[in-house]
Amino acid sequence: KAKIELSSSQQTEVNLPYITADASGPKHLVQKLTRAKFESLVEELVENTLAPVKIALKDAGLDTGSIDDVILVGGQTRMPLVQQKV
Repeated sequence: KAKIELSSSQQTEVNLPYITADASGPKHLVQKLTRAKFESLVEELVENTLAPVKIALKDAGLDTGSIDDVILVGGQTRMPLVQQKV
């Protein structure tokens, strides 16, 4: 849910109730997450997904300059970081 919200917002709240309990009762996680922090956490994964794309272009004898349009499919492609990198 946070990932979806951060595709269109700069910040969201992660709220996970009852993640544990101790003698004083249940504990909940309530944490603000910014898009910048989220992107820093997933940036390496995004970069790693670009390697197969580069290989496919090379195997096809193409380069990025020969591509006019790209169709992005799937939930992750709504992330601004993914769109920027592609």
